[in-house]
Amino acid sequence: MKGKKGNNQYVVKIPISDECVAILEDNHRRFVEKFGREPLPTEPLFCDPDFDVPTAYTEKKLRAICIQAAKDAGLDVIRFLYTLGFEVG
Repeated sequence: MKGKKGNNQYVVKIPISDECVAILEDNHRRFVEKFGREPLPTEPLFCDPDFDVPTAYTEKKLRAICIQAAKDAGLDVIRFLYTLGFEVG
């Protein structure tokens, strides 16, 4: 469902699982613990914990994390990366 928010911005609401809610709540808790404040709307949803200010993961680091996760789960790494939208080849 999509609804207009104003200033050419849109809000999209999608149902998510209880597990996804728990992940997002844990991520929020870790953000507040690390930075001592609520996240701003312009900051990344998931921050690289190696930085002292909210910083998004670099594509290189995120790719490495995804490769390791795929290997740990016994998935085809190339198919997993492709599914997530990474360039493969």
